[in-house]
Amino acid sequence: MDQHGRRNAGHLTRRRGINFCGRSGNPGGRPKALADVQAYARQQTNRAIDVLAAIMIDEKASPAARIAAANALLDRGYGKPTFIVDTFDDTRDVREWTTAELDAFFLTRRFGQR
Repeated sequence: MDQHGRRNAGHLTRRRGINFCGRSGNPGGRPKALADVQAYARQQTNRAIDVLAAIMIDEKASPAARIAAANALLDRGYGKPTFIVDTFDDTRDVREWTTAELDAFFLTRRFGQR
């Protein structure tokens, strides 16, 4: 026992956000109920798609609801759009860069900005 009346920390899986060596952060695994919920949700896929399609074509539905339904259908049918990553492309020797170019280069690496 420690000074606060607790057992030694060796029996714990986490203490102050740190996993102990050789111990799982989730010793019980994924909850079994979650698998049941996922299975039920997957059984309802066709019905959910039908509801989204009905909302999308319903002229009485709000424009926001119709757009959300259309986006959900497109995301499920084609996947979410990918982002194009712009990479830094300068073939000059770094010693030839101006101070402004060096600042911009390091700012993009530090803050993810361009």
